[in-house]
Amino acid sequence: MTHVTVTVRNPAEPERTWEGLFLVDTGAVDCLVPGKHLRDIGLKPKGQRTYELADGSEVKKDITTAEIEFTGDLVDSTVIVGSHENRCSAACQAVHFNAA
Repeated sequence: MTHVTVTVRNPAEPERTWEGLFLVDTGAVDCLVPGKHLRDIGLKPKGQRTYELADGSEVKKDITTAEIEFTGDLVDSTVIVGSHENRCSAACQAVHFNAA
């Protein structure tokens, strides 16, 4: 597994950021970040999106947008608002990122 340090930034208030260790998933399209960290930097859900899981079931999740910075690059991204039921290791903090 590959991990990268990523900065999540509020686009309306760029000085408000959260930095975490993200697991790279080259098949992912959106990022998953714990809702607590998004709220801490002033980001709130803007809508919902349905995602298909590996077992074929679907789940509807809150989403927002953020600036994502890693390895010197800055991109805008849809971010899934993670919840306490997301099973993520404490070291990783919850994260899926499209490195493509």
